[in-house]
Amino acid sequence: MRNRPPKPGARVAIYLALSAVSALFLLPLVWMVSTSIKPVEQTMQASPSLLPEVTAAMVLNDLRAKRDILAAEGTNNASLATLDERIESWRATAATEREIEEARRSLRRLEADNDPDAPAIDALRARIRDMETEVDDALDSVPGLALLLRQASDNYAGRTGPDGEVVVQGVLNDPVIDFMLYLRNTLIVVCLSIVGMVFSSSLVAYGFARVKWRGRGVLFAIVLATMMIPFPVIMGPLFILFKELGWIGTFKPLWVPAWFGSAFNIFLLRQFYMGIPRELDEAARIDGCTHWGVYWRIILPLSRPALAVVALFHFLFVWNDFLGPLIFLRDRDQFTLALGLQLYQSQAGNVPWNLLMAASTMVLVPVLAVFLLAQSAFIDGIATSGLKE
Repeated sequence: MRNRPPKPGARVAIYLALSAVSALFLLPLVWMVSTSIKPVEQTMQASPSLLPEVTAAMVLNDLRAKRDILAAEGTNNASLATLDERIESWRATAATEREIEEARRSLRRLEADNDPDAPAIDALRARIRDMETEVDDALDSVPGLALLLRQASDNYAGRTGPDGEVVVQGVLNDPVIDFMLYLRNTLIVVCLSIVGMVFSSSLVAYGFARVKWRGRGVLFAIVLATMMIPFPVIMGPLFILFKELGWIGTFKPLWVPAWFGSAFNIFLLRQFYMGIPRELDEAARIDGCTHWGVYWRIILPLSRPALAVVALFHFLFVWNDFLGPLIFLRDRDQFTLALGLQLYQSQAGNVPWNLLMAASTMVLVPVLAVFLLAQSAFIDGIATSGLKE
């Protein structure tokens, strides 16, 4: 009996259900990007909003940053005096904003404890409306979009003066957390690890899939059994081993083990190799190829989709690895991006959530870019198990 295609109504329902599930998975990502473009005082609001709001405090901080830069450039006193007047005006408006927040909290307490129609509550509501009108009138003269774009730029790149001093702290100009240095360290570990993992896993998988030798099945079962050993179990012995080798405090513990293969990747590549016709091996042998020649000239070129999958999986693992660098690295100048993000949460509870989310977004972008670029090869490597017809 043939499978009937779903009816149009059922197909629409399936698409709607999948879209709803996808939207749920995207919510944390949307929240992260949204927080990354907000000022820090808006990141932990009781009633969060998707986009940042233009406030007097934001305008005041922007004017202060401009004044610091102009003063460092040696701008004439008249321009600085004009800017100082604007700063004083917006300082008063920002103080009014704080009064509004305090009045709103008082109003909520009064409404919870007293009659909502009491005269004191009505007077407080009227006062809040008057202050809100005053602040709104001041904000109407502000180019909101330009201010929001500067706020987002400040979170990511920050602002520096003519002498390189930090005027507004962002992710890229943070004097304590060197994002670009941590990115360089991560790329070094990622590149060395991927090359080692792809080469070693493909070579071992070739031995299990294409070479007949006694005990092959038993040894392959032992290799697969190593997948059941969690890293914390071998963490101590590995630390002792690397300490005896003098590798603690270097990148070697993070990339050298990749040159000894991975059980999952070996299994994945072995299954792919077993789908390649053996007649190709025999034809290559007739032409004088050794096992190395068959592996290098026949198997590897035909295994590009599977190798891309191995490279992508290991890239994700190394890029997001936190425990390995935490154990084996000592100097802050050697930290990877995962450890660099943790530094934002180690500031005595005073976490700059906007900078943390901006740094997290910048860490996520390369992962998305690599996945999108390798998407077709990834799907081919997962969906196929040999040569295409």
